[in-house]
Amino acid sequence: MTRVTGKGSKYVDISIQEMDELLLVDEKGKLPCYKQDLPGIEEVVYEMLLNQNSYPGLLIRIMSSIKKRGHEAGSSRDYGEDAIRILLINTNYDPERLMASAPHTKRMIGWQDKVREKIRYMTLSVYASPACKVCNKKTILRKNNTTKQEFWACQGYPHCRYTAPYDLEEHENQIALLSDRLDEIRRSKQTKVTVKPVKGK
Repeated sequence: MTRVTGKGSKYVDISIQEMDELLLVDEKGKLPCYKQDLPGIEEVVYEMLLNQNSYPGLLIRIMSSIKKRGHEAGSSRDYGEDAIRILLINTNYDPERLMASAPHTKRMIGWQDKVREKIRYMTLSVYASPACKVCNKKTILRKNNTTKQEFWACQGYPHCRYTAPYDLEEHENQIALLSDRLDEIRRSKQTKVTVKPVKGK
């Protein structure tokens, strides 16, 4: 159902079925995300593990804005509480730590493409991180609690204490390169033609 505000902006009600279709099944029929029942959270939550060999304990969490309990379970929360939030979480800490968050996605027409794009960008931003120059493990973006400056830190901490300055422009370039590489691989798979040998008579 489409709801039009006084300013003419179009808001839509999102069902749990629509969110499931977006997050639980990709074009290959795999299950990239799974539902997570978090205590104290009154909305449906989805999570997607990143490469656990390179980024153990890192996941992307999607706060769907869809009610989890009550007679309105499975429907969107009230207007003003309905933004979809996409978070990067490090579960290696107790309690877990929020590492990054994407701009909120408003429940407007075209929300699916925006959610998909933000998940992709967050994933690429993690995978585009440089390798540690000491132990060769992947680094992760951290923020100094005092100066608020961001920096690269080895995921081998505390065994490896390697850090490196964060260069936003260089990081964006690496994200763009990785995105182009993935798109090229996807296109090559779509256009690849398999030629079967003809058996001789």
